[in-house]
Parts: sequence; structure tokens; C-alpha cells
Amino acid sequence: FSRRAVRPILAGLEKQKQFITNAGHELKTPLAIIQSSNDAAAMIYGETKYNRSIRQQAQRLNGLMTELLTLARLEEAASLPTERVDVSQAFWALLPGYEEQARDRGLSIRPDIQPGVVLSVHKTSFLQLVSTLLDNGVKYTPEGGAILFSIKSQAGHVWVVEENPCALPQPQDPEQLFERFY
Repeated sequence: FSRRAVRPILAGLEKQKQFITNAGHELKTPLAIIQSSNDAAAMIYGETKYNRSIRQQAQRLNGLMTELLTLARLEEAASLPTERVDVSQAFWALLPGYEEQARDRGLSIRPDIQPGVVLSVHKTSFLQLVSTLLDNGVKYTPEGGAILFSIKSQAGHVWVVEENPCALPQPQDPEQLFERFY
């Protein structure tokens, strides 16, 4: 009896994963067209604040699509391949993309990155984690605030810490902060 009761729930979850995967792939084409059309317009008519805004939002949407597809893949895969990654260098490579956004909002990003911190990680997932932390810091830090980001290795442990002030109301249950899409 319990198998029969659970079967529709499992089928619904499978359909949901399939929808996310299909939607993600279908949205990539129009997004690529928007990006290339915007780049062409900037080359023909010159770069404007509108071109920059469209580029930033298209990049943001592309990042969201990548996150959706990764979430769908993570739920399907038991484990991801790992490699040794210099996470200090990986952070420095990501930082410039967020510094301009932060400046536009009157924010500062204060990195404290120990050089040469190496981890065995799934590189794409780690970069996504750092990107999400930086993106949320830029989105939710009040104007004039500072985003502190540090990566340190100590006694065989690696610490990746992002701190920023936030004006969001506190959830009833702090565990909500870790729910997907909250």
C-alpha cells in the first residue's frame, strides 16, 4: 500500500526534474541571442549604460540557468568528480565580475585570501558556491556596506567565509535560509 501511495510523489518529482532540465536548455538559445544582439548593438552604436545593464542581466540570467541545470544534475548524480583546485586563485579570477556591481551600489568588497589554498573539489560547484556568496552579498548588503570574504587554511581545514550586513527580516525558522530558492 505504501509503495502505491508514494509512487505519484516520485513520479511528480521526476517530472519536476525533467521540466527544469528541459526549460534550462530551451532558455539558453534565446539568452545567447539576446547577448549576441546586445554585443552587436554596442559595436555598431557604441557602448551605453543600457548595453551594460542588458549584459549584466543576461549574465545573471545565464548564471541562474546554469545553477538550475546543476541542481537538476546534482539530484541525479551520486557524486561529482573532484580535482585539486587552487581556490585562492579561483576566487581572484571571479572577483572582478562582482567588483563593478558592488561599486555601482556603493559597496566595497574586502577580500582576505590566503595564497595557495588548495582543495580537492568539483571545480564548477565550488566556483558556483563562491559566485552565489558574492552575488548574494552584492544583492543584499545595504548601500555603503562592506562585503568581507576570506579563504584560509589552518590545521588541515579550509575556511571559506563571507560576511555582510543585511536588512532582510529574519525568518521564523533560521533553517529556511538553507532551503533552495528561499
